[in-house]
Amino acid sequence: MLFSNPTWNPNGTTIANGALIGSNPVDIFINQNNTIYIPNKSNGRILTFLQGNLSLIKYISDNLTNSSSLFVTTQDDIYVDYVKEFLRPYGFDLFQGSIL
Repeated sequence: MLFSNPTWNPNGTTIANGALIGSNPVDIFINQNNTIYIPNKSNGRILTFLQGNLSLIKYISDNLTNSSSLFVTTQDDIYVDYVKEFLRPYGFDLFQGSIL
């Protein structure tokens, strides 16, 4: 869980480098379970990491090139900004999307 009064740790842990997330990442989303979602617009995919696991757990890919921001609901539905429209996958485990 995220703490209500977090403090800055000057000795942070790097979980991804530019080769993994791209050269200009513009967004990050952390859900209520501390799962981290990072859109990699240069490779058209979303990277996900679980709390306590510094290894990449999943690539979510559906031609998401140029996507820059995302939002994840409490039901793990993912909404991705894609050129002023949205792509809606049907959950974390089954990535089938459609433009809304």
